[in-house]
Amino acid sequence: MKILLDTTPLSNICHPSGHPIQTWLHTQLTQGTQLIISEVADYEVRRELIRAGKQRSIERLDALKRFLSYAPVNTSTFLRAAELWADARPNSPPPPPPS
Repeated sequence: MKILLDTTPLSNICHPSGHPIQTWLHTQLTQGTQLIISEVADYEVRRELIRAGKQRSIERLDALKRFLSYAPVNTSTFLRAAELWADARPNSPPPPPPS
């Protein structure tokens, strides 16, 4: 099985205080699941960690990139992602505008 980590689980895994998702991560890895970090999720988590001065979490994110699979992104990937997103939400209302 393959799991693409989104920003919330990725940032929780990077937290140095031992977030409960780290147990889930260990379970997935022992079951042979391929966990993947997308370049976009890395960017979004990393920019906030840098802004907040969370060096230990940045180091954990760097370590995860060496240990887990990493999915770089290019234009064709973004175009396909937009199609998949739209296909998955044909009847969903659009999100509210930012406040």
